[in-house]
Amino acid sequence: MTESAGSDSLRPAIQNQGQRLHQHKQLSANLTAGMQQLQAQQGDLLSSMGNLEASLSSQLKQMRERNPVSFGPVSDASPPQASSGPEGPQPDLRLSVQEPRGIQIERYDGDSATCRSFLVNCSLLFELNPSCYSSDRAKVAVVITYLTSRAREWATAEWDRQSAVCRTF
Repeated sequence: MTESAGSDSLRPAIQNQGQRLHQHKQLSANLTAGMQQLQAQQGDLLSSMGNLEASLSSQLKQMRERNPVSFGPVSDASPPQASSGPEGPQPDLRLSVQEPRGIQIERYDGDSATCRSFLVNCSLLFELNPSCYSSDRAKVAVVITYLTSRAREWATAEWDRQSAVCRTF
């Protein structure tokens, strides 16, 4: 009798374990199906991205063929002219970039004997490249990069505290 009482008490525990195993098996199957669905969606997304990349590359190529970018001297003689295409007048989108013209500027250490030539060379650099140095603050920043020793220490301190001296060249 004790054997049957013992097996009677084990039966519900074994049934409970069987139900849990069935639930885990079902969860595992659901997770596997979900992962397969995510993999399929990821594949679709990658394919779509590849198609989008190909389309954008093609469009960019067409735009470059229609509106080439040229690098050369800026011409102030005449404004850009609109061209005519199958979609009607097209604006001239060519970009002209002028390389900065450089002059040799020697570093300045604060010596009063070389101050005038240093400032003249800086002024020439700015005059030859007005688009590069369009603000006084940009000019002052460039000047500071050519300073050395105590002159640079002083200028750096003035720049850091945003002194009025750094607002005009």
